Amino acid sequence: MKLFYLLSTVAFLLSACQKDQAVGPDNLLYQRWSIYQTKRIDDNAWMMYNVDASYDTEYRPDGTLVYRRNGQVINPCCFPSKFLKTDNLLQYSEWTPCNYVLCAQPNSATITKLSNSLLELNDGIRITQYRPIQ
Repeated sequence: MKLFYLLSTVAFLLSACQKDQAVGPDNLLYQRWSIYQTKRIDDNAWMMYNVDASYDTEYRPDGTLVYRRNGQVINPCCFPSKFLKTDNLLQYSEWTPCNYVLCAQPNSATITKLSNSLLELNDGIRITQYRPIQ
């Protein structure tokens, strides 16, 4: 009986140390993502995006970000051009300045979900979900 309790305790401790399965392997990040919905941290209602064009962001393994509008590469102001991934944290850098506008975007975001079909980022203000471009 003591052996059973010992094995049960060891199994429980090992299962508690498993990596968060909501966040998949790094290679899933490195693709093109289109914003799907967003909400404020303290809100329950998701806001859907229906914009005038198709926008996406590509995360590349070399740490660069590429933005597209209707498939054409663009260089939007107030958006970073580089990122550094450490565990589940994305730190953004090299912001493109805007004329006549003060940029106030978050400098980092935490990956809370990453799968073949969903990327969810929490920047401390908003939770934003993205879907891959097929």
